[in-house]
Amino acid sequence: MEQVFGRNAQIHGTSQIERQISKLPPGAHIYWIDRIPTGKGPRAKGSEALTFPPPEIREEIRQFAEKHHITIEVSSRLYL
Repeated sequence: MEQVFGRNAQIHGTSQIERQISKLPPGAHIYWIDRIPTGKGPRAKGSEALTFPPPEIREEIRQFAEKHHITIEVSSRLYL
């Protein structure tokens, strides 16, 4: 959980997200979820703070990633 919620892992704003995306190699996949799955049980502690930005922001980030040949898969129903 520290990798997701630690101070060093926090990213704010589209410019920071785009900067991180640009560091990835072409062909990379990003799985963007609104919670940390824990199987069939309740959400993992702390993941209730995760939310998606508005659709226009998600689209801007998706288009940026596409230009860098990176795929973003958005899911609010991902179960592991």
